[in-house]
Amino acid sequence: MDDIHINELIRLVPYTKTNEESVSWYQNPSMQLLINGSRTVYTRGEVDQMYRYQEAHGQLFYIYYDNSIAGDVFYSETDFSIVIAPNHQRKGIGRCTVQYFLDRLNVSGKKRMVIPEVYDYNACSNGLFQSLGSQKVVHEGYNSYYKKL
Repeated sequence: MDDIHINELIRLVPYTKTNEESVSWYQNPSMQLLINGSRTVYTRGEVDQMYRYQEAHGQLFYIYYDNSIAGDVFYSETDFSIVIAPNHQRKGIGRCTVQYFLDRLNVSGKKRMVIPEVYDYNACSNGLFQSLGSQKVVHEGYNSYYKKL
């Protein structure tokens, strides 16, 4: 699969192997709290295992911003996750990437996009999915989002 150019600064690169910079995101307790609801960090082996699982069950990409790795994004029929590195947050990278997937799913005839778990305290992600018109379903401690296409 070729790289996908979302715009002049953002491109998606299909996963082929674990990038060392991405390991650092999953070894950051503050990032892990937003991603997984726990400050427990992943080992390199756990990051490799997560990526292998995602690659086998959906589509996994690294997100590049101005030729620098900025995050990762995973999509399957029942799941969607996106991680933006701390030094690349608040630049619109997440919004552009999520919008790309919404547009792509709509064109392909899919009926909805599912974001199964966003923790209550992850204000940026909750705000992003709500601002894109996703329906919020409140659970104890987290929210799910469904976007009809």
